[in-house]
Amino acid sequence: MQVAKKELALECDYGHEARSQARFRELIDADAGFAGAVNVPAVVWPLCSERVITTEFVPGVHIDKARARPPGWGVAGRGQAGSSPTGRPLCLTGTADSA
Repeated sequence: MQVAKKELALECDYGHEARSQARFRELIDADAGFAGAVNVPAVVWPLCSERVITTEFVPGVHIDKARARPPGWGVAGRGQAGSSPTGRPLCLTGTADSA
């Protein structure tokens, strides 16, 4: 129960979430297998607060549409190609977008 309380508190700490997202973006961009194939939106720090996280808009495929992946879809260096059949990197949206 203590672990669950700690995790829930961290999930509700938007400053922590924003820092985690920024760090994840750095790690993805630094990894040759993911860089260019995975796009983590940048945090817009001047528009963030304790109760709001603001990130750049990244157009992409809605998460509900991502279930049917074409053959070869995946991340370069991880056993599969790193982009869509068009050669453009894929981006999934829908984390907070339920439309």
